[in-house]
Amino acid sequence: YERAISMGCERSDVFYSLGLIYQERGDHERAVEVLARAVSDDEYALSAHYALGTSYQALGQLPQAAKEFEETIRLLPLDSIGKAEADDMIQMYESAAGIYIQMNDIARAASLYSTLANFLAGKRWGKERAEEFRQRAKELTERNMFAKLRSLGTGGLTAPAPAAVEEPEEPPATMPETWGKIRPITDFLRPQTDSAAAEPVATLVEEEVDPLAVFDELPPPAQPTFAPVTPLDTTGLDEVAERYVLASEKYVEQGLMDAATDACLEVIRLAPDYLPIHLRLGEIYERDGRPEEALTKYQLLIDTYLARDEPRQAIPVYFRLIELSPDTINARARLAELLKNDGRVDEAADQIAIVASTYFRMGQTNKALEEYRRGLQWAPNSVALHQQYGQALLKLERYEAALAEFRRALELDQNNLANVAGINIALALMGDQPLAIWQSLATLLEQLKERPQQNAEVQSEYRAALLVADEPILHYILAIVQQQAGQHQSALMELEQAEALLEEGPDPLVSTALVHQAMADSFIALGQAEEARAALQKCLSAPRAKVSPELARYPFAAPLSQGELVRRMAEAYAATGDLQGAEQALLEARQHIPYDRAIYTKLADVYFRQGKLSEALAQLEDLATYYEGRQDLDRALEVLEDALRLAPNNIAIGNRLAKLYIRRGYLDRGVESLVKVADQQRKAGQIKDAVQNLQQAAEVHWTLGQQEQAHAIYDKIVSIAPNDIEARQWLAFMYTLAGRTKDAVAEKKQIVRILLQARDLDNAIAEMHQIYGLDQNDVDNLYQLGDALMRRQEYEQAVRIYSRLAKMPNVEADRVEALQAAARRMLDQQQQMQKKGA
Repeated sequence: YERAISMGCERSDVFYSLGLIYQERGDHERAVEVLARAVSDDEYALSAHYALGTSYQALGQLPQAAKEFEETIRLLPLDSIGKAEADDMIQMYESAAGIYIQMNDIARAASLYSTLANFLAGKRWGKERAEEFRQRAKELTERNMFAKLRSLGTGGLTAPAPAAVEEPEEPPATMPETWGKIRPITDFLRPQTDSAAAEPVATLVEEEVDPLAVFDELPPPAQPTFAPVTPLDTTGLDEVAERYVLASEKYVEQGLMDAATDACLEVIRLAPDYLPIHLRLGEIYERDGRPEEALTKYQLLIDTYLARDEPRQAIPVYFRLIELSPDTINARARLAELLKNDGRVDEAADQIAIVASTYFRMGQTNKALEEYRRGLQWAPNSVALHQQYGQALLKLERYEAALAEFRRALELDQNNLANVAGINIALALMGDQPLAIWQSLATLLEQLKERPQQNAEVQSEYRAALLVADEPILHYILAIVQQQAGQHQSALMELEQAEALLEEGPDPLVSTALVHQAMADSFIALGQAEEARAALQKCLSAPRAKVSPELARYPFAAPLSQGELVRRMAEAYAATGDLQGAEQALLEARQHIPYDRAIYTKLADVYFRQGKLSEALAQLEDLATYYEGRQDLDRALEVLEDALRLAPNNIAIGNRLAKLYIRRGYLDRGVESLVKVADQQRKAGQIKDAVQNLQQAAEVHWTLGQQEQAHAIYDKIVSIAPNDIEARQWLAFMYTLAGRTKDAVAEKKQIVRILLQARDLDNAIAEMHQIYGLDQNDVDNLYQLGDALMRRQEYEQAVRIYSRLAKMPNVEADRVEALQAAARRMLDQQQQMQKKGA
């Protein structure tokens, strides 16, 4: 496992397994490191958090351990826990409570045991153990309360000082009979009569106590022991009653439930008509682990509000009641009526939806459908109602009606992909519109790319449909959805189910070839090449029906062509290292699909891996030639770039690529490639070719107005080919255009030197004339020109050149006169011979 992680493995199962091994070895610090990396995966989050808590506890880091155990409890799927899973759940709660006891947070430990007891009490199989944990919660609560009383310094729990003289015991004071005797809540409905008002009531005369004074000495709770109670409106209460209402809330915050109850009873004594305090009392019963008493209190309060014709006040009480007892159908139905009458139609629709789904789970489908229809009459634009109604109709095999509901839900909420999935499922089960099935699936897949967070919800829709109709098409579609999400193992399980069902009988919507094709995709993605080859072989041998062009647009709706399958087969061969098999398969695929880029590229890769570089490059060059002939220059460039990556020093490919860049208009890339290839040609001794490429690069720079870059390239040319006259002529030409006469003359002189060495007097003389045109005062050029003319026996022109030299300042007069005399003498001799010849 450690080696896998060091090689970059990021799988949660590896992190979790390694963490457990570290725990067994007692290496909890390293266990914490790897388990922390597993908690991000929903599949391992619960177990990883629990294991983290165990390691933190072993390390003595109790706050972190408590946090992890709390997270474990939060992740528990309470709806799906049965008797078999109860022991694990109890262990998690006990671990968390134990940590809090060690941290001296007794109130939180008691709360956990109380929550566990309430959950077990709601299960038929858990009532016995519920009482055990309720007793634990009660003991811890009392222990916590006594600790708080000690912290107040009341002395209530300290042992009394021994008396010096034993005195007779006084009889205990008799409490007044009216203390704690509160009229039943139904009595509040009856008007006050004089007789009732005149009824003698014994009073307890005692010093007035401020119920909030004790909180001045109590520290604020480190964290809330219980959830906050519902705030109450105290308008109309006197100050004393109002302070008792506030005290009841603060007692709950401190976890002093008995004190909170007494405060509520005191409010009832002081203000019998103040009904909201009964809601507070019910909430206290809830938090004190007395759900039955809380339900009775809520129901009695609701009946009182309705009897008083105050239905709006009953609504929040109904919400408390159904939160405590979610499966109370009648209460939800009555709440829905109250919400509708109060104008809260959307909330009423939500309650109706829950009522209808509960009826459906109970098997009362007719009632469920009636409730759905009633809810839609109230709230015709409720997305949830349309969606749930469609799901119910789908389960009753009323597919067309379900399709209509899903479509209406999608119209109202186009961001909820569960509606798209519902449409696809209904169409698939109807089976008479294959094109619509694949179109809706394509839409769903496209939307899931943008909203991958809805993947789990979409997949749950298909799983729910499979519980009703175990059809191959649904397994296949679910597998396609999972493949896009990268869940290939799950996809393979669904495809195996589809294959098994197809063996029992064919399905007109999905063929065996499609299933095996999809299986091969997942095997390849998982790196299981042998299995992929086997699946592709089955796909090749499976019967293949004709597919309409409309369906062929969707890759998951039509089997691949034989050529495509063979290409996939080659990929599988290559993945297993069987390069010979891959080569043969690709050559066969190339016959079926000529000039397919994927085939040529893969074949080149196979050749390259076998050490056959020339064959690999030949494949790519052949494909580039095909694209170039079709004027698809961009693809030709991509193929040649691939070839150059295989052989970066291949001069022929680099040269072809550079020229294609320029042809396509990518001048910068073309020039860069030309210069690079020229350098390779120079090193290979191909000087002439290197010069040609550099000249082309210089011409591009010149055309773009980049004279400096062009000069630089020509300088490079003359450095590698100093006797290249054409390059020097271009360089001299560019110097001339740029006004750099001196540099132009220098290049011209080099050309003259090269020409004279080659005994090319005609061209040398022509170049020297050009030099004279650029700089008439260049004495050296005139000397050299005169000499060349003499050698060329053009004595008359030589005389003229020497005459010009004689007129120039700072020349050697004697030398010029001698040269001039020699030229005239030779001219005279030439003229005499011409006369004799005539």
